[in-house]
Formats: sequence, C-alpha cells, structure tokens
Amino acid sequence: VILDDQGRPLRLIGTNIDMTELKSLAEALHEEKERLHITLDAIGEGVISTDSHLRITFMNPVAEQMCGWPLDLAIGMPVAGVVRLTNGKDGPEIENLTQYPRQWPADYALVLHSRDGRYFDVQQSVSP
Repeated sequence: VILDDQGRPLRLIGTNIDMTELKSLAEALHEEKERLHITLDAIGEGVISTDSHLRITFMNPVAEQMCGWPLDLAIGMPVAGVVRLTNGKDGPEIENLTQYPRQWPADYALVLHSRDGRYFDVQQSVSP
C-alpha cells in the first residue's frame, strides 16, 4: 500500500494468482492418498512403508497386529526395531531386511516374531 502524506492509501500494489489448478491437484492427491490407505487397510497382508532412512511411515492394521506395534508408536521407528524376522522359529535373526532376496538362501523359513510373543510364518517381499 502506498500512502499519501496524511497516511491515506493512494495505491495498492499486489499480485493475483489463479490457484484453481493447484488447489484441484492438491485435492486430487489427497483423494488418491485416501484411496491408497483404504486399500492397504482392507487387504489381508501386512504392509509396512518406510522412508529412505528405513524409519516407519505407515503400517496397515494387519502389520500392526502381526508385529504387535500400533502405528502411532511405530511411526518414526527403525523398521528393524519393529519387524523381527528369524530363519525358523528358533533360528538366527535376520539382521539386514533390505538385502532380501539377494543374500538369503532360498530355503529360509521366515518367521515374524510379534512384540507380544506370537510368531507367524511369513513370505516377505521388499521393494524400493
């Protein structure tokens, strides 16, 4: 705002930007994200997503149940602190989950150990 000597506005300088397209894109992205979460929540397999530092960003309800960790506690934790896999029920722990399937023998019998002591035979897949 440019004022005169008495402090009254003389002119207003500004920029107007049409945000319609940007707002529509943001709404579409939000809707797509909601559909993705609904889909992941509905499937019968455990799904865990991480960021580039392997910290948990999302777990569907099946993964929460199998790991024994509620999403609100698991978010931000290293995936290795939530997902405990062994070769067989009493076998050695799988230490580097990101090396699958390149460095694990084909005869591995993966077992997921839940935080509450339950365990599940699993077939794991990891993708970037």
